[in-house]
Amino acid sequence: MKMKKFNAKLSAAALLLAMSAALLTGCASGSSGASAAPSQSPASSPDQTASASPSSSAAPSGDLITIRTSSKLECTSTPFVVADKKGFFAEEGLKIEYTGEIPAGSTQLPSLLNGTNDVLDTHPNELATWVSQGATLKAVSLNIVDPPEDVDPALRHMRLYAAKDGAITSLADLKDYKSGQKITVNGTVPTCTSFILNAIFEHNGLDKSRIEYVQMDSTTAALQALEQGQLDLVFIHPPFYYLAEQAGYKQIADSFDAGLGAAAGTFFYAFTDDYIAQYPENVQHFVNAVKKAQTWINANPDEAAKLTAEHIKQEVHATHYYYEGDGIPRSYVQPWIDDLVSSGALKQGQVTVDDMVTFKFEPELS
Repeated sequence: MKMKKFNAKLSAAALLLAMSAALLTGCASGSSGASAAPSQSPASSPDQTASASPSSSAAPSGDLITIRTSSKLECTSTPFVVADKKGFFAEEGLKIEYTGEIPAGSTQLPSLLNGTNDVLDTHPNELATWVSQGATLKAVSLNIVDPPEDVDPALRHMRLYAAKDGAITSLADLKDYKSGQKITVNGTVPTCTSFILNAIFEHNGLDKSRIEYVQMDSTTAALQALEQGQLDLVFIHPPFYYLAEQAGYKQIADSFDAGLGAAAGTFFYAFTDDYIAQYPENVQHFVNAVKKAQTWINANPDEAAKLTAEHIKQEVHATHYYYEGDGIPRSYVQPWIDDLVSSGALKQGQVTVDDMVTFKFEPELS
């Protein structure tokens, strides 16, 4: 599998698509569908910042303790927004402070390690990569997961689309498509895109080494590139499903086809080891609040989308599906590590679930 960078050029045929897509928010860990001036320090390596002391935000402000995070001007903001607007943070004695947006293409990690932020959200493969480089942080609770089969498929973590007039109409068509050549799709490594698409290929008897991940500036740019024939496939998140359907693109798979169950969507909340050690009560209250929010979101997806839209000041057509269980199953994490080992990004045993996750705030499950 390869990866290259690509900047889409807007053609007349793609102009309408671009105008429509501009109304929608992006969805990817560490990136944003909108931009704002960042308040965090410039990016630095985990080795340079891992010893940073916890932020002073644990000190009470009035009757509430402040938890700081990036502004999250994209779809992963929903649990934070709902916990704030519906009073779940306040019930736990907390309030949220948004410190500014992380620029597209940048990682959230430096802002956590240098004390600008207290909490971030991330997929297991990104977290494992940080930990392998010496970063000292742990996941404390689950965020997004892929929904059960009987839940609305529109809530599945990702969908794979092909061009409306192209030769690809199903996964089976990929076996003989462009024989001997790479199949191009938007994405970078390691992300949820690479993990889930690799799994879809393997689970359906396709050669994942044929995938070439192309780094795009945004999901909007990826959709434009598909329209122009510059990508073979696009792999996108729920806020963009509506646009893809309206454009007539052919859905050929979704995250359910990875055969991983809930693990195809695993997303975490994480704090630094220092913060966890010094302020465990704050972390537990945070976990309590977001778990309440996640249950509410699943029961009220339309209102959750509306609240998210108000926060990011863009139209939002859908939310993700959120974990409602008690505990963190190891089986939701291990496949992400295994994929990194399989791809050569990690050595066997270099990073374990226990290196990435603390079970202090949620029970350990198999």
